[in-house]
Amino acid sequence: MRPTDDVEQLDFEGRSILIHRGRQALLVLNETASLIWQELCAGARPDAIARDLADSFQIPLARVEHDVRSILSTWQDAGLLREAPGPATKRSTAPDLSPPRPAISRTYALCGRPIRFEFGDRSLETLLHPLFAPAEVEDAGTRDRISLSATGGGYLVAVNGGRAEPRSDIEQALGAAIVRVLDLSYPDARWLAIVHAGAVAGHSGALLLPGISGSGKSTLTAALVQAGLGYLSDDIAPIDGRTGRIFPVPFALSLKEGSWPVLKHAYPGLLGLPVHTDDARRWRYLDLAAARAPLSGETLRAIVFPRYQRGAETCLTEVDPLDALE
Repeated sequence: MRPTDDVEQLDFEGRSILIHRGRQALLVLNETASLIWQELCAGARPDAIARDLADSFQIPLARVEHDVRSILSTWQDAGLLREAPGPATKRSTAPDLSPPRPAISRTYALCGRPIRFEFGDRSLETLLHPLFAPAEVEDAGTRDRISLSATGGGYLVAVNGGRAEPRSDIEQALGAAIVRVLDLSYPDARWLAIVHAGAVAGHSGALLLPGISGSGKSTLTAALVQAGLGYLSDDIAPIDGRTGRIFPVPFALSLKEGSWPVLKHAYPGLLGLPVHTDDARRWRYLDLAAARAPLSGETLRAIVFPRYQRGAETCLTEVDPLDALE
């Protein structure tokens, strides 16, 4: 087995971290796992790795072999490893992943660069347009285009007429489309991570607000923007690994029903905005384009993990850097 090409190792707070860029995933390794990874990168076979570990730590070989097989299997399932090249085999014919002719198109300058979205049917346009609407512009011969279409049991995402990427659900399809928007809009960036987070910017740099749905990150983001900070993102925050800058992805900010009473005085027009619904939620989209931070991005200075609890006093608790990364 060998590491896949899109996995990178780095050291952080005395620990080894694996970054799987293809899956946007991180894996923190302990001392033993770090040794196994390093020997794999050096070309060692699993049986040789097990013998080295058994000799170094004076552990029975049978036990070490079992542990090595287990961790290699876990890494392979996670897409971190591939089988070493073997005899060539005949390839099967690839399925046709050509997206269908678009039913409707709209052009958005989501990150400052005009990109034409070609929707395979009206339902996809209806779903995504409210989120992108603040960035809609006239199409004056836009060169770049992203097509999004539904297919049997899934979705297809394609860039500039190239081979389509299959995705199993609309959230994955939207995520893939947004990554392509970032690649087109910021061609010189090299993403360290694309974080599910709100982000705002002040004089000293950017504040990142990662959190799961319901944590209060969108409410806090809207409140901080109303207090005078620049708007970077509500949901997707890309970090450039070379500069440490967060670049803006200024979609309309999505506010669920519980946020409306909190923010209605800060944003007097909030309660007059259209209500969107699904089986479990009601939300409104708030346009913060006028408060957008510069497209050049801002250097990340602090990370706060919002955790909303009804009736609790506001407090800040310091988080260990490794815990924060995980």
